[in-house]
Formats: sequence, C-alpha cells, structure tokens
Amino acid sequence: MALYIFSPHKEVISSHQLSRDIDVQQKTSWFLLHRLRYAFNHPDFDKQFTNEVEIDETYVGGHERNKHASKKVGNTQGKNSKSKKPVLGLRERDDNVYAKVVEDVKRLTLVPIINQMVPEGATVYTDEWRSYNRLYEKYNY
Repeated sequence: MALYIFSPHKEVISSHQLSRDIDVQQKTSWFLLHRLRYAFNHPDFDKQFTNEVEIDETYVGGHERNKHASKKVGNTQGKNSKSKKPVLGLRERDDNVYAKVVEDVKRLTLVPIINQMVPEGATVYTDEWRSYNRLYEKYNY
C-alpha cells in the first residue's frame, strides 16, 4: 500500500501523511519511505538487461472459487482480463527481475516494453505465446 501511495508522489509525501494513509506509526512510515526512495533512486531500478533474458506473462487476481459470491465474475477461467490483471515479467538469468502490470498481452503492448528493457541481439527465452512470435527479428530466440 505504501508503494501505491508513494509512487505518484516521489519525494513529496511526508512520513506523517503516509502513516495516516496506511494506519501505521510514523516511525514505520518513515522507514518505508526511506526504503522506497532508495529503491527508486538506485541505478539498477530501470537497468537494461544484457545477457540471457526469460520473458513471460501471468494473470494476478486469484481463483474465482476463493472469492466471495458478490465478487465472482462468471465465465472466467485461466487467462482472463475480466477479473485479473495481466503482468509482464522479465528476468535476466542470475540477475535482475522486472515486472510491469500491462493492459493486455497483445504484441503491440508487450514488444515496446521488451525493446526498452532488452538490448538488440540478446538471447531471450519465452513460451509459445503468439505475442512473442516476431522477437526473433531483433533477438536470439
């Protein structure tokens, strides 16, 4: 919750305000803000990958059977964006991880993110999802 509140504000939000927003002590919110500021200012935060990169997408949102009856969405099973959020994940083998919530898992959405984070000529490992079909044009596939 602290990250959600902090991210649009960057360094403007105070620890007192955050403590009220997430209902914790001021000391706790101060510590959280320092950790978040450190992470956002770290040089590896948006570091481009270099070597072998694994790419995959997933849907986050839980099983329908575990939801309250008023929260269930009908006719949704497996990959669906009605009740779940798609997330793109990139992982450099033995190094950094990058995850981003995306609107959908279409090629026009995923490929620009991949191009931004992975340099041309790198080796990528993916599944057979159709959005990744043309990655061979820029990457070792």
